[in-house]
Amino acid sequence: MSVTEARAPETNRSAAPLFGGMQDWPLTVDKIITHATLAHPHARVVTRAGDRSVRETTYAEIEKVSRTISSALAAYGIGAGDMVATLATNNDTHVALWYGAGGIGAVIHPINPRLSVEQIGWIISHANDRILFAEAGFIPLLQSLGSALPSTLTIVLMESPVVPADLGFSAISFETFLEAGQEPCVWGGFPEDSACALFYTSGTTSNPKGVLYSHRSNVLHALSSAIAYGLQPGDVAMPVVPMFHANCWGLIHNAPLVGASLVLPGPHLDSASLCELFIEHGVTHAAGVPTMWNALYNHLKETGRQLPKLRKLFTAGSAASRSLIERMESEFGIEIVCAWGMTEASPSGTMGGLAPIGSAEPEKRLTDGMRQGKMLFGVEMAIKDDEGVKLPHDGASAGRLMIRGPWIVGEYYRSDAEIRDEEGYFDTGDVAVLHPDSVLQIVDRAKDIIKSGGEWISSLAIEDAATLHPAVEACAVIGVPDDRWDERPLLIVKRLPGAVIEEGEIRDFLSERIQKWWLPDHVVFDDDLPVGATGKFDKKLLRARYADRFGVVNSLTV
Repeated sequence: MSVTEARAPETNRSAAPLFGGMQDWPLTVDKIITHATLAHPHARVVTRAGDRSVRETTYAEIEKVSRTISSALAAYGIGAGDMVATLATNNDTHVALWYGAGGIGAVIHPINPRLSVEQIGWIISHANDRILFAEAGFIPLLQSLGSALPSTLTIVLMESPVVPADLGFSAISFETFLEAGQEPCVWGGFPEDSACALFYTSGTTSNPKGVLYSHRSNVLHALSSAIAYGLQPGDVAMPVVPMFHANCWGLIHNAPLVGASLVLPGPHLDSASLCELFIEHGVTHAAGVPTMWNALYNHLKETGRQLPKLRKLFTAGSAASRSLIERMESEFGIEIVCAWGMTEASPSGTMGGLAPIGSAEPEKRLTDGMRQGKMLFGVEMAIKDDEGVKLPHDGASAGRLMIRGPWIVGEYYRSDAEIRDEEGYFDTGDVAVLHPDSVLQIVDRAKDIIKSGGEWISSLAIEDAATLHPAVEACAVIGVPDDRWDERPLLIVKRLPGAVIEEGEIRDFLSERIQKWWLPDHVVFDDDLPVGATGKFDKKLLRARYADRFGVVNSLTV
């Protein structure tokens, strides 16, 4: 018998798996802030409060406050699996609440205040929130909820040492709440697949859907996305994206994980306020939707300000225009990094970025930089047609973007609906292509893509081309009915302040940049493009705004 034959495995025998001999160390989010305290105790956490004052603390102090919060939550009867809701902006107390709830197995539930009052009332009831922490700025919202607030809900007013009289609802101050947290609190002791955080989708066409993240999914997401952000000790990250939006894009976990400092802008998200924080605190990385960075660019041009420390602006939610990417880099040396994600993906799926200068032709470099980047480790993607057949990664075959992985939704909270196909993929609702190098390019949202004469027209492609015009600040494209072609694109343009431009000029400009049959039949100018709950232009409201003028929008685009 040869040596090879002697060592051949027994393929037919049944054997139990051989387990590794490593320590059982559950992946729970409390370990992130504990690690930051041990490894990066002096990394800063800067907050601009509602009164515009700025305060500074450290991860070590955040952990200390978080443990007091955990103890107080337990004193108020909050334990593993209970929902801890917040109505708050990005600040250090909100961060401490995230870790304080997670440390004892409770579930943090940041509520998006940009949703309608009816949706917020429905969410509080659907989530079965036990306690709600709210900043004073959201008192009018709570008052408008009225009877929708459950009588069993404990409401704690953050940053309000005295509870105002005649609120219309019962509440306690944050200081009163903390007084109950006297006993030392020990974190952990629960499985890593325990629920950790609950976020709801924006619910544009129906009730919002709850996505319940686990500790394991959040920690894995933090480890993988931290690599994609490229953060390291000494960096300073500012999440302009709200903490109530899609897990704050992971940055509340990413920064302490690697020891980068955090700058939290609170409720003041205007460009002047952001610039002050960028400059005074040496922000190197920031994350927000394209509308924020468009406004920032305009502010920098108007004021002549420079941001020498700022290196990267991460953007997602909607496509960043080529003109924004080009202008930010050439005029201010700031790279716009395009990414893709969604609430159901915790939220990160891909992250891109510009290739180094000189590594490719300028035209190709910018074209590639506008794409959404490569999938993160832990995310698997496929492009499928309407029959569920996988399409090639050839950069041309467009279909439904399907995803699966350890931080991708498997089921919606308190719903029995099956949301995965037979291969375990979740349908994102996006139409996309994957290039041969596995770079993702979003073509459109399935609900926004325009079908004209049986062929697809990408609203995103028209928007990208239109924003290259020097007089265009932003734009949106929607489909409107057409007797001959079923549907045609309508381009809605927001002009730069003081700019003068006519419809014919826009059409001539586009005719050199997109296919002729894609040219919008109508161009309208609207300096009040509505922004929805997730920071993107609200095409549902735009369809309603222009329905009378251009006819009733059919179901294809609703």
